[in-house]
Amino acid sequence: MNSLLRAITVTAAVSAAFILILTAGGCGQGDDSSPSAALVEKPDKINILLMTIDTLRTDHLGCYGNEIVETPEIDRIAAEGARFDFCVAHNTVTLPSHVNILTGEDPRTHGVHDNTGFRLRSETVTIAELLKDAGYNTGAFVAAFVLDSRYGIDQGFDLYDDYYGINRPGNPLISERPANEVIDPAMQWIKGQGDEPWFAWIHVYDPHAPHQVAEPFNRNFKDDLYAGEVSFVDFNFKKVFDYLRNSGKIDNTLIIITADHGEGLGDHGEDTHGIFAYNPTLWVPLIIRAPWSIPAGTEVERRVRHIDLLQTILDAAGLEVPEGKEGESLLAVAKTRAPGDAPDSYFEALSASFNRGWAPLRGVLHDNWKYIDLPLPELYDMGGDFQEATNLIDSRAGTAASLRRILAQIREGESNPIETRITESEETRLRLRNLGYLTGANVIDKKTHGPEDDPKNLIGLSNRLDKGVSLATASKWDEAEELLSALIEEQPDMSIAYKHLAWVYTDSGRPQKAVELLDSAAKRGIGGNEILTGLAMALQEAGEARRSVEILEVIRQDNPEDIEILHYLAMGYGNLQEVAKSEELFTKVLEQDPSFLEARGNLGWLLLEHGREQEAMEQFNIALRQFPYHANSLHGKGLIYERFNRLDDAIAAYREALRADRKRYSAMLQLAIVLTRRGNFTEAIPLLERFLKEAPAGKYPEERVGAQRLLARLRQHGS
Repeated sequence: MNSLLRAITVTAAVSAAFILILTAGGCGQGDDSSPSAALVEKPDKINILLMTIDTLRTDHLGCYGNEIVETPEIDRIAAEGARFDFCVAHNTVTLPSHVNILTGEDPRTHGVHDNTGFRLRSETVTIAELLKDAGYNTGAFVAAFVLDSRYGIDQGFDLYDDYYGINRPGNPLISERPANEVIDPAMQWIKGQGDEPWFAWIHVYDPHAPHQVAEPFNRNFKDDLYAGEVSFVDFNFKKVFDYLRNSGKIDNTLIIITADHGEGLGDHGEDTHGIFAYNPTLWVPLIIRAPWSIPAGTEVERRVRHIDLLQTILDAAGLEVPEGKEGESLLAVAKTRAPGDAPDSYFEALSASFNRGWAPLRGVLHDNWKYIDLPLPELYDMGGDFQEATNLIDSRAGTAASLRRILAQIREGESNPIETRITESEETRLRLRNLGYLTGANVIDKKTHGPEDDPKNLIGLSNRLDKGVSLATASKWDEAEELLSALIEEQPDMSIAYKHLAWVYTDSGRPQKAVELLDSAAKRGIGGNEILTGLAMALQEAGEARRSVEILEVIRQDNPEDIEILHYLAMGYGNLQEVAKSEELFTKVLEQDPSFLEARGNLGWLLLEHGREQEAMEQFNIALRQFPYHANSLHGKGLIYERFNRLDDAIAAYREALRADRKRYSAMLQLAIVLTRRGNFTEAIPLLERFLKEAPAGKYPEERVGAQRLLARLRQHGS
């Protein structure tokens, strides 16, 4: 193991702190002497396999010195190729980091700065487009909603498999799938390519919080589920590598393994990622196997970047690099293994600025130095202080000033990302929230920030906000309310906390409290239109549709084509029984975006409520063709079947609705009623008991009274 890794390997307890170790090891690789393994003859046409592991810390792979995790498959690929010891990302959240990899551009150029509010522009050329034009078949297989095709990242792929929800019923907002459910369709596609050259991108999400891992990894790693998730990923990668070896394709396949970013795990006070850009989240593993170009056992100490991967792939494929792309081919870097002068590397972490109004974090790596530009700036010596324990901003003022100028030059001419940020739909925000990404109300574009806005002074609030949302997701309403209320008291302008506390109130059946909270925030100018939109929807939940529509119509004046506002207005007018206006707005939304599932389902319900069952059924069926587990549409179909006395079909539809969303309490009650009509008391009774136990009392007051009466009758009948 080389000197850099000796300085940064974790403890045996994997406490997430970087410490010095005394012995070398890892990967079965040798010392720093030149690799002697012979190269294979370069094939005429190579296949390309890009594997990205979400939220993977570099120090959690065996080949980087970790002795706790079990990653023999990745370690073997590293031993057969090159391990890059200091690869850096340019972002610490998923979407922009993958855009960096696929475009060979950093966010200053491609314009995607966060998981929400940005889209990859169609004119930005991706590696998939370049390879497709060169005759490659292209397939992508992603594990989570954060890389949904709606973000434009599917450009150039013949198949973009983002079907993370299809096999994951149970909650329609949980939009991820485990590694095995990504690998299986990827392998089917790869095997189907025959002798045609292919480019496959496989993305797995398992190491991302919250940490849940399958047997036996949950037992083997019960004290470190994060390490268990990494080992689970490696176990599933075996299927890919075994196929390539057994089919004789491994030596004509370029294999690249990396992560989009790392994970804080408590280092520098950050539990997860996205707030800071210290090495636990910015430093990523990079392993490249190209046996015609890189000898086995190669170790590269020189710093490299994510944006180098596009040029690396094009170099391996023998293709020219388009004008304007940054980066360098890492095949050449791996061949020489010379330290050399590493190019500067720009990085940023802007999520907290966009979603919480905190100071934006940007920085640059130059030579051996790392500069972080914040109200309380930071300077670190990467050679002697990889743990970033000692801020040298005062003692090396000249160096800091030089790096500040370099960063300013790098950012020269950059547009303001807040001005290009778009408003996401409620569905998008909810899906991202359930993946652990908190998106808040639009924030004021502050021109200056002080120490009070520096994330170093606010990280404790951030961790508590994450915990509050996790509690709410688990329906622990009282605990979530207490925590989020305390945050608002401490940070009265923290708009994202208002938004999530309002969700707690509405989800637990207390919409009037959400109205009071958001009304108060709006009157104080907190959060802008997104808080007002949340207020409008809380008013609809509270039965005040007229005021809701009035607020939305004001917002609409400045956003006449915003389909989310049009959707909410359609719902509001429907609640006011202005059916023609509601239907017109739903239709307009669906003309602009035919895939808007909630609008499609809600239009179906509007038609159903006004006796237009056949038209409603058509809308529900369209939605279900797009997403078979759309609980809203399954529930609606059940009501139509019940209305026409097709009770068996109604029971089947309600069961599917509950399978899609176990918290669809109105469908649960309706299923119990229909089962009772069928004389199936044995199944109806536990459903009624579950409804009374789980359904929020404030949200279903009349339904609970009816359920209690029905349950009493059934129990009496049974006795």
